[in-house]
Amino acid sequence: RWLPPDRVARLPWAGGVLSEIDQAVTLYRERKGAILTSLAYTLGNHLGYIFCGVAVGRALGIPGEQVGLGHYFVLIPLVSMVSCLPVSVMGFGIGELAYVELFGRLGVPESQALALSLLTRFLVIGWGLVGGLVVLLTRRPRAAPHVLGASQ
Repeated sequence: RWLPPDRVARLPWAGGVLSEIDQAVTLYRERKGAILTSLAYTLGNHLGYIFCGVAVGRALGIPGEQVGLGHYFVLIPLVSMVSCLPVSVMGFGIGELAYVELFGRLGVPESQALALSLLTRFLVIGWGLVGGLVVLLTRRPRAAPHVLGASQ
């Protein structure tokens, strides 16, 4: 704790958000396993997205000499961050523009970069839908989970 909680809550425009972050950190401070598990899932998710982009790029005929594996590991996370800007639904449009611009700097034609963006995005969405169906169809209903720190 850098500041007492009552002072954090009184900060203009950011006090509420910082208080929520402080509560979350306090809540999970003793649950390092849950945090590490979440980080592992997140890393796996991002690696899957990158390798999906690599596979689509190879399928589109983008030469490995032109766009190597390292390029995908740098550019796809950059595009993902740009796509998070709240200017469109799910980053559509801005993400495609980022693919065209960044991969274009490596000599990839606009049509291939746009196809790479759209196909990668739709593949990831498709696999997410399949995973969602699997979860919905295989999970048994159970009682609502107990929320840590919630009063009974």
